[in-house]
Amino acid sequence: MAVKAQNQVTILDITDSYSVILSNENQTFMETSYGSGTAAETTTLIVYSYRGSTNIYSYIPNTSIGSSNANADGVYITIDSPHTNPAQELTITVHIPSGLDDSGEFILPIELYESNVTSGTPLAEFEKKFSYSVAKYGETGPDGTAPIIYELEYTGTLFNFDNATGTFLNPSNIVVTASSQQGTNAKQQYTGGTITVTPYSSTGTPGTSQIHSTSVTITPTVTNHQPDYLYYIATLTVNGNIVDRQTIGMNRQGANGIDGEDAYLIDITSSNGFIFKNTAIATTLTVHVYQGGSEFDNEDYNDTSGHYGFGTQDAPLFVNWYNGNTAVATGISYIISAGDISSLATITAKLESEKATISS
Repeated sequence: MAVKAQNQVTILDITDSYSVILSNENQTFMETSYGSGTAAETTTLIVYSYRGSTNIYSYIPNTSIGSSNANADGVYITIDSPHTNPAQELTITVHIPSGLDDSGEFILPIELYESNVTSGTPLAEFEKKFSYSVAKYGETGPDGTAPIIYELEYTGTLFNFDNATGTFLNPSNIVVTASSQQGTNAKQQYTGGTITVTPYSSTGTPGTSQIHSTSVTITPTVTNHQPDYLYYIATLTVNGNIVDRQTIGMNRQGANGIDGEDAYLIDITSSNGFIFKNTAIATTLTVHVYQGGSEFDNEDYNDTSGHYGFGTQDAPLFVNWYNGNTAVATGISYIISAGDISSLATITAKLESEKATISS
């Protein structure tokens, strides 16, 4: 069956779980000079912990804090803000020693608690990794001579051809020149190379090339309201090597075509949102159909034939609902409950030329 439009939403059934997020899980530090390693520096990261969407408290044991508990390469952490540990947003400073010259990681043992008191067994325990690396400072090489950059330049990029009048609009011609630039010196006109311009016809057949050492002026001609050539290839050759190539095309400005048919657009709304959390709630999904920016009136949706006011009477369109690839309902609305899904479901509404068959 022909699909005229479709939309889909994702339904989640969430049971609260614990999650721990680091504001920064990796950091790159710069060497101060070639082969010397890093300077002594720090970076800050924040630990966010949640049960479902509720922010709870993070705690890092003292046995992992301070310079006495540093990695073998001297990297260690301190707890900075707030000074009480645990906290809902636990701020950590990672200390990088002078001379660090290799990558590594620091393991953060994180315990989760209901409050800022650590008595009793943690709600959950996580291990998060903070990775670090060193960007090497390259060895300074000898000064070299900057290369010469050659470039084709022209006054326009397209010829504008009017099919109705058979004339070329602005620009009526394009002048192709060559320039050169070395390092930061000013760009200047280059006359030592060879500029070749080859015209190509509408069949892709190349015409006679124009070859000059300074500049080439391209002036297209017209025969019977058709251009002689559709595009040109401009090439710059220096010392036998092609150093730049540009395509100069043509933009046809013909008559406007007929207006196309307005497209259909489907939007899906829900009476109870798209996320079910720890409950047996149900929701009604409703389709809104638009064509050309105008929404169909809900009063048109109750035709007993099953045609919901979309399309034409001779070629009606139907709203069909799918869970994955399985048709589950037809009509403007579809009621779905938490019991209808397992963790996650993808619900799609399609506007189709036939009414779907729903299996019992």
